[in-house]
Amino acid sequence: EKAVPVKKSKPLFTTDAEADEINESREDKKITEKDLPVGKCSSCSEKGSLIKCDSCKKGQHLLCIYPPIRKIPSRKWFCHKCRQPNPTLPDDTSPSEAERSSRRRCSKAATAKISQFAKQLRSNSWDDEKAENPNLRRRSRRSLETEAGLSQSVARDLPLDNASLQELLDALMHHKDAWPFLRPVTRSEVPDYHNIIKRPMDFGTVKHKLNMLEYRNNSEVIADARLVFDNCFIYNQADTEIYQCGLRLQKAFEKLCKERSLSVSDDDIKYPESKRSRTVF
Repeated sequence: EKAVPVKKSKPLFTTDAEADEINESREDKKITEKDLPVGKCSSCSEKGSLIKCDSCKKGQHLLCIYPPIRKIPSRKWFCHKCRQPNPTLPDDTSPSEAERSSRRRCSKAATAKISQFAKQLRSNSWDDEKAENPNLRRRSRRSLETEAGLSQSVARDLPLDNASLQELLDALMHHKDAWPFLRPVTRSEVPDYHNIIKRPMDFGTVKHKLNMLEYRNNSEVIADARLVFDNCFIYNQADTEIYQCGLRLQKAFEKLCKERSLSVSDDDIKYPESKRSRTVF
């Protein structure tokens, strides 16, 4: 009788070595932004080419990812949240980000309604008196102007204006001079940087802290943004490219703040003298 050859069955699962070979073959193929799916970023809500997490399937722009990455990953990639261990907090004591955002919106709406109602009451009670007394009309007009100024000041000091701050950071991070300030300076790139700069800061870190609700108000975000420029002027020589990038980007930052009624005092803007000549990045 003829021996019937036994067909080899395909393995259902690959070994670790085979998986590494597959990953290496994938890595050989360079992935560009054109190869990425297009959708809405889970961090800034803007459309564009996204890098998707293999766990939660949420997509982010390359610039929005924290900690920052240098290139588009060719292997499986997991976002910062999915890599962290899940905290074990009771549900009734840990409000979600959506709940906190909703509370802020409700607080702003309530403040606006109370202010509007108070103005209406004053207007109704003073109409007859103002018609008879022109001096009172002038005084009331001045008081309304003062009140409007105070309202703007209070609005600037209210808890986080997340939408305006996100727009501000996105505009800064996409500016042509922002490239030296998008991610932290590492010791491997610049060994002595942390010996001179004691409070490092970059716009990638600012954006991450804003997304994680680590800021309490607008002033804290503005302070961290200014720290980026202060560090730039302290570490870099005035005639270097990075120092000049910092100057131009700071002017753009001041303009964006004023457009969004985020106060920037001229006294707070510092142009410190450069201390040492360095080549960063």
